[in-house]
Amino acid sequence: MQELKRNKFRALYQPSKLLLGIIPTDAPSEFNIIALCFTMTCSYKPPMIAVSFEKKNFSYELMKSASNFVLAVPGESLAEQAMKCGLLSGRTANKFHECSFTKQQLPHTNVPGISEAIANIELSVESRLITGDHLTVIGRVIGYHVNPKNVEKNLLAIGPNIQGYKLLVRKGLHRIAVIQGHSDDFIDGFKLDRILS
Repeated sequence: MQELKRNKFRALYQPSKLLLGIIPTDAPSEFNIIALCFTMTCSYKPPMIAVSFEKKNFSYELMKSASNFVLAVPGESLAEQAMKCGLLSGRTANKFHECSFTKQQLPHTNVPGISEAIANIELSVESRLITGDHLTVIGRVIGYHVNPKNVEKNLLAIGPNIQGYKLLVRKGLHRIAVIQGHSDDFIDGFKLDRILS
């Protein structure tokens, strides 16, 4: 085995699912949206998701006091907007406006989802832990909401090896893609009606 630095190892250790976090703020925009790759399911009973926020990001400060937040699952049609959410700062940008997102009212919190997303997950903050240069937040899922009209592939953050992926957007080191393959095959193989019934 060969030892590598973190940045080179990360190029091999890809992809990561890409989610959009919606977090309340005191700014006139009311909510910030951040592109997130450091996420994982950490419990089934009760359903919980862990999310990490880097110290330099505006959302890091917001998550220190937030009691609720939403994770939106963006699909292929939102690749450009997802990249924008990762590059623009919520300190100066209203990302709902910049990305032309529609706020989706959700039943359990005052934090909206994104109507154009594949799905939205409502969470309440259970705990917070400083993990080096990140704040890791454990959120308890209080609602899963799917958009039955939006059956498309979810976005992935990938490294420099794009084999097997359809690259949608690239800005510097950042790449957003979906798994390579025909969308029709994906949609035909995805029986949403069976899941929803």
